[in-house]
Amino acid sequence: MNDPTPYPPPDTFLLELIDHMNLAFPACLHKAQVHFKRLQSEPLRVALTDLQGEPIPEAPPRIPLGHRDEEILDAINAIVGDLAHSVLQHGNVSLEEGYWDIFPDDVHGGTHVYLVEKGNEDMVRMKRTFDQSELSWLLFTPKLYEALGAQIETIQQRQQELSALLEGVQDFRFDLAKGKLELIKDGGHIQLEVHLLGSWLQGTGGFLWGWANPNCPAPISEAITRFKEKNSQPGLRLFYKPEVGGPESMAHLLSEHAALEVGLRGTLRIPFSSENGSGFMYLGVTETP
Repeated sequence: MNDPTPYPPPDTFLLELIDHMNLAFPACLHKAQVHFKRLQSEPLRVALTDLQGEPIPEAPPRIPLGHRDEEILDAINAIVGDLAHSVLQHGNVSLEEGYWDIFPDDVHGGTHVYLVEKGNEDMVRMKRTFDQSELSWLLFTPKLYEALGAQIETIQQRQQELSALLEGVQDFRFDLAKGKLELIKDGGHIQLEVHLLGSWLQGTGGFLWGWANPNCPAPISEAITRFKEKNSQPGLRLFYKPEVGGPESMAHLLSEHAALEVGLRGTLRIPFSSENGSGFMYLGVTETP
């Protein structure tokens, strides 16, 4: 069976699969099975057929980040396809029908992932165990949902309070070098001191934290740098990975969460356009009028 396109080993795809399964269910999973079937051999094509999951006991609920269900399923289907090519190239394994069995390593605290071939008797064709250090690669974790969930009501309240500041705004001027935002309204201007928390690019769906923006002066990224340093720990990779892909609502919520943690009064979302495309900047407000 020819498969000329080189694929990396399965590990990265397996971690992506675990991550996306934690987006597909109402809470992070204790156990999961991802079932698939081969559609054709030349070229190799497989398709997702079923998802099964058992949530972690007493796990915090998944916080809605704006991912649509159909997008998550499409992503899992694509990962299953990549895995089929990867295990064929690196392990010479190709299954007519099977499933990825994901379950905890109760002895060492990691996660087992088995590739199981379906038949009269299911047969394990591949085994991989990820330890805790490897699982720190995951973005969507119980620790993340716990952190966001603890502040979600406060964030929503602050959004409502700050929305009054934007009523009647006709235009704005933002000076990145000085960290000044001027809101232009009928009969007056309001000037605010702000910090750049992050930016989201519409064309790529990429969110870039302010501390990782090479165009951001250090004083304007000081607050978000403190947030990164505080949260650079296992289970919170979404808070310290320089750039992540996701919907705009996720970028906005992450910025709101960061602003609250470092003592800013709230977050303003303003549009921008650059040579790289258009999107939104998220500015943390130090004081409100």
